[in-house]
Amino acid sequence: AFAMAWRKLAVLINNEGRDFAGMQAAISTAYRHRDRLTEMERLLTEGFYFTRGPQRDHPKALAAYEAAANLDSLSTAALNNAAVIFGEMNQYEKAEEYYRKVVRLPRPFGGGFTNLLTEQIRNGRSAAALDSTVELYRATLPESNDFWEAQWYAAWGKGDMATADSVALAVAASPKSLRQSLRSASGLSTLAEIRGMVGDARLLKARFIETLDRAEPSAANRLQAALDTAYYEAVYGDRATALVVVRRALARIPMSEIAPDLRPWNTLGNLGALTGDVALARQGLDGWERDQAALSGIPAARRANLAAGVAYAGRKWDDVITLITAAETGFAVDPRFAALVRGQAYMESGGPDSAIASFERFLAQREAIPTSDATFRADVLKRMGEMYEAKGDRAKAIDYYGQFIAQWAHADANLQPRVQEIRERINRLRGETG
Repeated sequence: AFAMAWRKLAVLINNEGRDFAGMQAAISTAYRHRDRLTEMERLLTEGFYFTRGPQRDHPKALAAYEAAANLDSLSTAALNNAAVIFGEMNQYEKAEEYYRKVVRLPRPFGGGFTNLLTEQIRNGRSAAALDSTVELYRATLPESNDFWEAQWYAAWGKGDMATADSVALAVAASPKSLRQSLRSASGLSTLAEIRGMVGDARLLKARFIETLDRAEPSAANRLQAALDTAYYEAVYGDRATALVVVRRALARIPMSEIAPDLRPWNTLGNLGALTGDVALARQGLDGWERDQAALSGIPAARRANLAAGVAYAGRKWDDVITLITAAETGFAVDPRFAALVRGQAYMESGGPDSAIASFERFLAQREAIPTSDATFRADVLKRMGEMYEAKGDRAKAIDYYGQFIAQWAHADANLQPRVQEIRERINRLRGETG
């Protein structure tokens, strides 16, 4: 009972997404005393230890969960956690296979259905397949407060952003829980940004942080609100302004006011990469190294990812390619994001053919949760058009330029000059072709 209680405490802390040090201490204690457990509890403890403990080992975790599933084919913990690991290892077909087992268990849970949908989206499943999962969720858990999330994922997976917005708007208008308030605002913000409606995206993201801070006041939330402002400036506005926002925010809310495991070093590193500020990217890497490396489970891969941001800020493109590939190999980033970063590095270093191949891989796979798409997809489409235009392939240039215009058709007024420029390029290319 002693070891089992520590495992359950670790799972509870992990699900809350906070106090990572406490979570790792709890699962480490359970692991040390696993010989006191039943075989099933021992396997579940080993699986969790090698998934979220201080020394992650995906194959060992998977072996433990699969052994547990062999002992009890109806174990939600064994099957669902095996599916999570397959997803983290970028084995999306296997992840989908295991989530299908999870949703067919006698006592399924809502997250099993939404997890299945995310893997189906990654695997490029048809609209009919996504709709089938939604209907199975409806029939199995008709009273679930989270059913709308399945509807949102399915709409996004089908490219139907109007329906996704409609679903989220209905929930946002009358939320029944903090989760509904936060997730509806997040979904609306993300899809607004994808379409270049950055003003709306910023307002919705601010609503997200304000709602969270009312429920759970913290210095971390207040700092994140400022860093969100810096992000939108870095991507869509003025990079110098973004850096001023960051400096002022850190002066007003120093990292010392935030628990070490919650300090947003990754966010600072990303902002450094986006603004081309090597010092800021390095600050993110050094802070992570000091406060969070020991908790990461896969420190070498996460270090490589942050170091890639430093190299990106410093325009050291060969280093970017090497480091992001190391991060991908160690499962710190997924193959789609790694392809995006490599494409950017190849493009900047004068390798258009390699850039095009990398960007095509990025665009070919759907993103289950459209975070990279929100920030980068429109720019990638524009860059693809430019590279094909430079190569003299007018048809492909027009195609990618057209996709860019379609995505940003309703972009904010201050972004419309970019859209108009691409329209003019298309007209010129069509004139040259005709």
